Amino acid sequence: MPRLLFPLAHDYSFVKGYYARVENGRLYGRLCRLFYEPVVAALAEDRTDPIVDYLAAFRYALAGEFAGTSDLVRELRPPRGWGLELGTLGDAYREAGFAGTAQVDLGIHEHDHRAVSGRGGLSDMADEVAAALFHALADAGVPVDYEYLRDRYRTTARRFIDQYAADASFNGLEYDPVDEREQVDAYADSVREPDADDQLPAWSETDLDPDEVCAASQRALDGVID
Repeated sequence: MPRLLFPLAHDYSFVKGYYARVENGRLYGRLCRLFYEPVVAALAEDRTDPIVDYLAAFRYALAGEFAGTSDLVRELRPPRGWGLELGTLGDAYREAGFAGTAQVDLGIHEHDHRAVSGRGGLSDMADEVAAALFHALADAGVPVDYEYLRDRYRTTARRFIDQYAADASFNGLEYDPVDEREQVDAYADSVREPDADDQLPAWSETDLDPDEVCAASQRALDGVID
């Protein structure tokens, strides 16, 4: 997308896209609204660490659309699974920082919607997003009191729900605060010490040949098509 690439031509090394999540007269983006944003806001209430301010600055932190210079991308250590976006932000903070980071508005984007519970549901995604978030904080030397943060998260998320209800009412959108509070209770279980980090090594730390990787990817694609 040209909008993502434009800041790279103006001395930024990492660009994050964001967009509105309003579909069919309702607010979506539930995992970001009801988990990520309030848990980071709860952290920010008691901490002044620059990485917390950095993570709180993104308009839609769980958007997957981003761009980066080749030097930055070679240093990314993506986790396996739904923590990809948060792992990327943690590395972007280390490599680009505030001065090298830009955000761009990509308009409105529609996603497939998932149930909260069940395999592959939003609760599973919250576990992986939380793990990536807490690993990024640990990399930056930020300690977390998980029990305290879990309580602060619930309080903060409920305050956010009151704000979302007001926003929805003002804009004529459907909104179910009871359902959203139930989601917060489900996501609260994700605020816990993460398992061992599953980030992949940065490209700069491997001896992989890009041409060999492309050839292997093409063979895999050919096998699927066949």
